[in-house]
Amino acid sequence: MMKKVIDLLIRAGYTPIKDSSNMAFYKEKEEGTVLASCFVVNGEGPITYYIERVNQWKQQLISKGQSLIDEICIVVALEGAEELVEKMAQSFSKVWVLDSTQGELKLYGSEELEGEQILLARELSHILEQQLVRQKKEKKSTIKWWSLASVWLILINIIVFVILRYFGGDYDALCDQFGCGSLQAILDSHEYYRVFTAIFLHGDWDHLLSNMFMLWAIGKNLEEAVGKRWFLILYVFTGIIASISSAIGKDLMGETIVSIGASGAIFGIAGAFLGLLIFYKYKNSEITKFQLVVCILGGLYAGFTASGVDNIAHVAGVISGLGVMLFGRANFKKETLAP
Repeated sequence: MMKKVIDLLIRAGYTPIKDSSNMAFYKEKEEGTVLASCFVVNGEGPITYYIERVNQWKQQLISKGQSLIDEICIVVALEGAEELVEKMAQSFSKVWVLDSTQGELKLYGSEELEGEQILLARELSHILEQQLVRQKKEKKSTIKWWSLASVWLILINIIVFVILRYFGGDYDALCDQFGCGSLQAILDSHEYYRVFTAIFLHGDWDHLLSNMFMLWAIGKNLEEAVGKRWFLILYVFTGIIASISSAIGKDLMGETIVSIGASGAIFGIAGAFLGLLIFYKYKNSEITKFQLVVCILGGLYAGFTASGVDNIAHVAGVISGLGVMLFGRANFKKETLAP
């Protein structure tokens, strides 16, 4: 990415400073000279190194009789560079950061850009967008579908359904035994496992396939962002929260029916992915925030307008997914999520 930044500066009329290893450039204008310094930072090295280098280049220009009127420090920030970038922002008058982890161009000390600098900042933003697209393609090319946890969850759900449906005897009795009933019934019988096993049971092929389609469409995107471990934690946790909420709801409404299905966990995955887009400003996604909101609202609406649907589990899944992403920010992968 730095090579593209250097090419941009040269096209914009900047000249490399001698012996700067293409890290410093200057441009002469009628009113004076502009210095542009370029660094790739990953959090290593003291701030004094960067200050000394910039001062050195400034002295070179001044010794040649040039009058400095402005200086811009362009930084390509890699993972772990947040603290160093903050120090650079405090040490230099203008710092433009191409944040490769967040996918944002951050302009410190440049609240109001004018003329050429507007075009320069726009081109830097375009370079960053191109880099993110390239990273996304490279990442996808290295991911094998059979290695995704979401794929294995889909296979597990299908295998469990086929075995129990066609080889397990009375399927309705099995669903009654392992599905999620009222909380009081679960507590009285000490069958706590029900809040977990219920999320791997389905009523029929339509129920199963519709849930697995949504798990694939949303799950693989979330997994690519947070990794297998956190994806599985989110799936199981939000699924259990949805089951517990459903069980409490049955007690409050005096119902004794047994709920089954992965939809609570899948709504939890959808809520977590929405939290990813909202709270983390995550950009490396095939699904937009608007599309996901429409999908969630459409699913909830379909549930509330149909009979025999565990809407409490759906709503609880969305809320728990959003909640985990809001309060668990520090624990997710730094290379893909904004801090």
